[in-house]
Amino acid sequence: MNASVRFIVWGSIPVGAFVGALIGGRYGALTALWVSVAGQLVAVLPVLLSPLRRMRDLPQALDQHADSSS
Repeated sequence: MNASVRFIVWGSIPVGAFVGALIGGRYGALTALWVSVAGQLVAVLPVLLSPLRRMRDLPQALDQHADSSS
């Protein structure tokens, strides 16, 4: 799991740098920075709109699984 997350996170950095360079070269550095701000705001939406944000307790199935594995 850790390797998969690292691959996704670190693997997207060169893609973002390339896209940022294209936008910056075409429209200017300030526009590239605003596009990155908009991208970061959009990236947080799935977390904010997720039901996990309001979850305070584990579901029963997960509690039972944790009890049986210890």
